[in-house]
Amino acid sequence: MRVGGRALDILTALVERAGELVSHADLEAHAWPDTFVHASNLKVHIVALRRILRQASGDPRAILNVPGRGYRFTRPVACRGRAPPVATRARKSIGRALAALPRLFGREEEIARLLDALSAHPLVTVVGPGGIGKTTLALAAAARLGRRFTVPSCFVDFASLDDGQHVVQSIAVELGLRGDRHDPLSAIADHLRTTPRLLILDNCEHLAAAVAAVAERLAAGLPESTILATSREPLRTRSEHVLRLAPLACPADMSRIPVAEALRHPAVALFVARAGDRDTFSLRDDEEAASVSRICRQLDGLPLAIELAAKRLGPRRPAELLQLLQHGLGPLDPHDAAVPARQRSLSATLDWSYRLLSAQESLVLRFVAVFAGEFATADAVALLAPLGLSGADILAGLESIAAKSFATVELRQGRTCYRLFESVRRYGTVQLDAGGERERARLLHARHLLEVVERAEEEWQWQVADEWVGRHGARLDDLRHALAWAFGGTGDPSMGVRLTAAAIPLWEELCSVDEARLRVAHALDTARTLPACDIRLKIKLALRHAWTLTWSQVRLPETAAPWTECLDLARAAGDGEYELRALWGLATYETFTGRTVAAIDHLRAFDALAERTGDPSVRPDGQRLLALARAYVGEVREADEALERLAQQVNRFEKQTRVTRFSIDRYCIVRSSLAFTQWLRGCTCSSLATTTQAVEAAVALDHPVSLANSLVFAGVPLALWTGHLDRAEAGLALLRTNRAIRNTQVWPRLARFFEASLRQARGERAAAAMCTALDELLETGFVTRAPMYIAMLAEALLEQGLIDEAGERLDDADGRLALYGERWCGPELLRLRGRVEGAKGDGPASERLFEAAIEQASALGTLSFELRAACDLARAVAARGCRDAALAILGKTSARFAEAGPGTEVGSARRLMETLR
Repeated sequence: MRVGGRALDILTALVERAGELVSHADLEAHAWPDTFVHASNLKVHIVALRRILRQASGDPRAILNVPGRGYRFTRPVACRGRAPPVATRARKSIGRALAALPRLFGREEEIARLLDALSAHPLVTVVGPGGIGKTTLALAAAARLGRRFTVPSCFVDFASLDDGQHVVQSIAVELGLRGDRHDPLSAIADHLRTTPRLLILDNCEHLAAAVAAVAERLAAGLPESTILATSREPLRTRSEHVLRLAPLACPADMSRIPVAEALRHPAVALFVARAGDRDTFSLRDDEEAASVSRICRQLDGLPLAIELAAKRLGPRRPAELLQLLQHGLGPLDPHDAAVPARQRSLSATLDWSYRLLSAQESLVLRFVAVFAGEFATADAVALLAPLGLSGADILAGLESIAAKSFATVELRQGRTCYRLFESVRRYGTVQLDAGGERERARLLHARHLLEVVERAEEEWQWQVADEWVGRHGARLDDLRHALAWAFGGTGDPSMGVRLTAAAIPLWEELCSVDEARLRVAHALDTARTLPACDIRLKIKLALRHAWTLTWSQVRLPETAAPWTECLDLARAAGDGEYELRALWGLATYETFTGRTVAAIDHLRAFDALAERTGDPSVRPDGQRLLALARAYVGEVREADEALERLAQQVNRFEKQTRVTRFSIDRYCIVRSSLAFTQWLRGCTCSSLATTTQAVEAAVALDHPVSLANSLVFAGVPLALWTGHLDRAEAGLALLRTNRAIRNTQVWPRLARFFEASLRQARGERAAAAMCTALDELLETGFVTRAPMYIAMLAEALLEQGLIDEAGERLDDADGRLALYGERWCGPELLRLRGRVEGAKGDGPASERLFEAAIEQASALGTLSFELRAACDLARAVAARGCRDAALAILGKTSARFAEAGPGTEVGSARRLMETLR
């Protein structure tokens, strides 16, 4: 007896507890571990098991049902021998494993040519008509290339993709790449550069221009990786090598042909093999060989058409099948010159094969054609059950259409999954249209997708990210189809709004920031026009819209209104959770855009709300950002003390399913902020050690956003400010390879500024590059720490003798400091003003400014800035011959440092003191 894998799991669970009641939940957990399934799935397999057991034992009551509770196995059980160890199911990676290959006929020469081409060219396209076996040939070549690469080939099927703008994202998803929102193509190139492999791009013809652009760029820069495309037409790129695939060879037309000679033709061999898959079949005589040869010729040697025809042979002989094929083509005229011959033969075969299906089987085929690609048994059950079909009927229909070569079937992540051949899917869609059923099918499809995506949104809160993406990432094409229908002329906009809101985690995990921005904005606009739209849906969409704009827009000030809308909606709904999220997002945005005082007010409101709503778990997030904002406005001592307390409270990190509701690991961001205030307070050794903790934790967590923040706000700038240039270079190297920095318009520009600053610090004349990078950064509206960055540029200009330009930049910095309230770096601006005056020859004015910088730094508690100003003042005083006075200035400030290692600024100051003695 043949028993499917899932049915065998259920039977095993029942037999192991024979005589006991086994609950529905226990059976589902055993057969579908870590997977939610529709209740009808269990019933379908129980029905199948009862049928098998009834045939084997004659007992119709081998499995008894206890309504509402579970099932009991009633037959006696005997154990013989030692049971083999139970194999555990290995979790699959995000990338899909290549499908198992059937035996190939007559393609050895083509495979050899393809392997030679793949060895000589970076991009090879297999070209031929639909149904000729392009995909099968590509997979066969991949299997034989296995030894060339250390990792498996990656297969990307574009058949279900309707929009070329999603080509890059589809490749990234199949490669298992997440995190790079704005430049996923660079992430793909980086991945393939470090992990060479064969990349198979299947069914490219309808997206030829988009695929060609991507393939050309990848092929040009990846000497170790190879791209294999399949298409009905060439991609027409400069680096492309085209291999055209011909139909299978058929015998000449004759009334009789020796069986052995006929079987030497691959078309006939394929027909005989497929006809014998289910029933024993062989060619009886030369006339029968001639009939099969005619069938293959009539089907133009197309493998898919031949397979479909062979599956229909059944108890007939080939002559009968030939007659049916010749006279059962319906309205399609095989002699119509307007229809290409190959298309006529394949379409005719599909039409003829479809007519041989039962009404139930044809219904199943038509409706599952709405799925964009792969679908599981549970998906089909959910789609078709509203039509009155039982679970057993649906399962039988799926098995039948797979057995009759309309679909492939595979076990994937513990689920039985089906995929219609693309030509079959399109044919099924035509049949839906012909029967006036397409709208019904798309409605049912969208309803099912909504249920799936909303359930996935709930699972996202607790499930490990890679497992969650591996399970739900493949839904993206179906989601796009459902959204297209919902927001189309005959769809349901309210369902589209719900689908979009529930899909936000999917886009976030797949880093499809551009797609998310467009779809969320459209859904939010639609929601505003729907009188009965749930306000919480509007809040969710508005929040994501605001965050997406914050990270993707070039002009940050344009996102002020979306953040205000989020807060207003949350307060109107009385939703404390979303009010907290809106307050935190608004405060972050205000900090980025120089509205630090407003941010402080909102963060205090955040803390009060968290206390009032009884949610203390979020308070550290608000307190950390509040402390940093206070440091910016000059309350450095208080900020440092608050961050020290938070660091003691948040004293460990661990890899979790989600980092926090605010997207950054708390351990990392607290230490990044603390390292900044520690340096300001003169604790350079502690600051660098704290930075290391933040960076190493982010690396261990494999969380690109936390790592990018740790490097941008602490690791790189602190290394530059303290003169640890090798450390800065290492941080920049990490930043360049970090996927998250490409997700924003801000971080790449800031990284370029730091890179130019490092070159300047190493002795290059890089002030112009610093100037360009800084101007590009400020154009975004991101002005956090802008006065300090301008000060860095001004110092570089002074080092290159550009005194007037340095003065103009300091004027800009002073204006921004007053506007933004970032008093923390005021002493540094005064110090550099002193250096400008000194360069102009006004020594007294220069010394007065140095003294003012020391006084202001002392008042703020920024000992590092005080020491910088003291060193410049001491040099100026010593230049007048007053060495003792210079030593006293340096000695007074240096004595206040608790940390004085050789690699710190105070160590440098003490070496200066030695030269003055």
